[in-house]
Amino acid sequence: MDAFYKNAWDEELINAAIISDSSALYAALEGGADPDAKCCEGTHKGKTGLMIMAGQDFDTGVSIFVTNNATIDLTDKFGNTALIFGAANAFPGIIRSLLEAKADPNHQNATGYTPLMHAAMYGKVENCRLLLDAGADITLTSMGAEGKTAIECAAGMGKRDVLTVLLKEVDDRNLHKEMVPHIEKALELAQKEKNKRVETQLYLWLESYQITHIRVEQQRENNRKQQRLRNYLGRGPHK
Repeated sequence: MDAFYKNAWDEELINAAIISDSSALYAALEGGADPDAKCCEGTHKGKTGLMIMAGQDFDTGVSIFVTNNATIDLTDKFGNTALIFGAANAFPGIIRSLLEAKADPNHQNATGYTPLMHAAMYGKVENCRLLLDAGADITLTSMGAEGKTAIECAAGMGKRDVLTVLLKEVDDRNLHKEMVPHIEKALELAQKEKNKRVETQLYLWLESYQITHIRVEQQRENNRKQQRLRNYLGRGPHK
């Protein structure tokens, strides 16, 4: 990471991003600023202007950087992209703009967290929907022994509306085999946090799944028995 800006225009660009000044952004870019320049100091150190704009929910700023060919999936020192910053902080319009610019919905930062996980933790329901529609993988896990998915992230923060969206995704895509262990872990998190509403929501989903799963398995077993009987009868009498 550069300790100093390459030129005065890069510094002007970052300063304009920090204060969300669209006129100053245009001026810096017209003056020759690199749209991928990174902040060299302060709380935004290592971030590009696009990351700052997404994190501050400044849609005009995001549009300026996108139209000036900023690298969409450039990362800061922690592996975060503009989409990760936006997923947690921005309104859906910014998420839509970044996805249309081909931002990766499955990018994982240095700790394995994805945009979907960040949106889930911060209760951004519509952002979660947009990410899922763009192909976000709900089965991805963070690094470390806990290996959290977006479902555990939402449960740990008590985001029931997000859980509704994520659990529907599990049902719609038939991801029960992969996700039931994580939903059980999410239930444990809710119990640990003494969040009765989330606990009840997850318990009822698991109960419904188990009832349905048992019914389906029983039907499959009945079908197998009937097929064996048909095969036996089809052989005719033994001589």
